[in-house]
Amino acid sequence: TLYLHKDMISKVPFFKNAETSFISSLVACLTPLQAAPGDFVIIAGELGLEMFFIDFGEVEIWSADMSARYRKAASGEFFGEVALLTRERRTANCKAVSYVELWSLSRDDLERLCGDSPEMEEKMQKCAQQRLAAQLHYELQQADDGDGGRERRNSDDSVTALPPGMMKGGDGASSA
Repeated sequence: TLYLHKDMISKVPFFKNAETSFISSLVACLTPLQAAPGDFVIIAGELGLEMFFIDFGEVEIWSADMSARYRKAASGEFFGEVALLTRERRTANCKAVSYVELWSLSRDDLERLCGDSPEMEEKMQKCAQQRLAAQLHYELQQADDGDGGRERRNSDDSVTALPPGMMKGGDGASSA
């Protein structure tokens, strides 16, 4: 199991370079989930009790009012980590675009794992602060641009709605 999920877990900035024993313990805590197209995996306003890793499929991350699509997340990416770390309510909706196979990591399991690793907890809190700052920057930019929060499409039809400093792999809205 460690071999199958190590690459996926190591894409999370705060788990990057973690000790193999920590990653092995974390992988043992993962719970499998499935979602069908149109299912909401995360709903804005709910408590963030887990984060998700996408094993297969695609999820779109939307603003709370569904007016702006922050990004699309696919196999090997993750979302929902900031609400998990900050204990805040989720600020985004995450909706399955296709059939999705996910792995969930609960806050309780993460706290138990971090109990022995204060440096890991500090690294995770720093990442959460960066994500929240990026979300605020995005929201302020949208308000200044007066575009009502609409997404921006690039020439290749990809969406650019977050500032360049936003780390790849997260939930875009940060607390989703």
